[in-house]
Amino acid sequence: MLRLRILPSQCFQTLNKERPKESQLFHYTTAAGLMGILGSPQNKGLSLWATDIRYLNDTSEFQLGLKLGREVMGELLVAETDNTRKKVLQCIQEDIEKINDPVFVVSFSERDDTLSQWRAYGGESGYSLGWDFDALKAQANQNQKPYQWLLAKCIYDQEAQRKAMTGILMHHLEQCFCPDGMLHCLLDLRPDLTEEMQFNAVILAMRSVIRRYAATFKHKGFQEENEWRLISPWPLKFDDAMIENLLEALPAIHPKVYQAQGIKYRPGRSGIVPYVEFSLSAQNDTNSLLASITVGPNQHPILAKDATYSLCMSKNVLIDPARIHSSGIPYRSW
Repeated sequence: MLRLRILPSQCFQTLNKERPKESQLFHYTTAAGLMGILGSPQNKGLSLWATDIRYLNDTSEFQLGLKLGREVMGELLVAETDNTRKKVLQCIQEDIEKINDPVFVVSFSERDDTLSQWRAYGGESGYSLGWDFDALKAQANQNQKPYQWLLAKCIYDQEAQRKAMTGILMHHLEQCFCPDGMLHCLLDLRPDLTEEMQFNAVILAMRSVIRRYAATFKHKGFQEENEWRLISPWPLKFDDAMIENLLEALPAIHPKVYQAQGIKYRPGRSGIVPYVEFSLSAQNDTNSLLASITVGPNQHPILAKDATYSLCMSKNVLIDPARIHSSGIPYRSW
């Protein structure tokens, strides 16, 4: 069995304990987006649409995170003296160059009713949905088990990004190889795995880690957005039948594994955009999740607010009308 000994990082623990300044995170969307989130009475609950990060406006930010992952893994490789561990780290570093698995994200801001966000989301058709942070994080960490989503604050400072990536890689490498870690559990399930397939299992786990956290690194010029992201794992869905196909197919992903992920498609400005739904609680529990709705600057603010409340009621989303507000920003796009 492969073995690796790396000290855990306090940096990783600190990242997971971060909180927004207020109790809510705000997701800005259009009228069409709002209707999609609320769903229909036949659905079991609300859902957020997570877009493949490669189809967002600025793909360079994601490449920034991947580049940093390669650099940090190279530093760990140079410092390593054990030949077996060096082989593991080298495989992971080389894999970062090849991977093209999708990562899906939902963007939030710490700030409600901001001019830059209204400008980005359609003039008279913008909405800011306030989600209770603790309830949203609980959904990401618990209701999606064992394939947890990551709710994390974006990092803009370069020094902080490098420190975070180092801590993240060290922490998750340890989690792969510790006595009750991923590799041991996998071998309990499939004791016939070859050493090559064990390597592939570690590569797959670290591939997911690097790509997810790379999605939290952004250029310092966007710092005023105070962005948080809800980031998908990959694979999103996984069962015992997929293990052999997945581990034997790396670095490619077996078509059966890819087809099982529930990816949907919508029209975008430049063509077809892949997305997945992040399911939230049943409608009767939305009071603990959907804390507020702010209707963006609008030519008819009273009508827009009334229509928003009426839409919520029609979808069985029970929200106090006092928690639906009109924007206070005197911005006109008409």
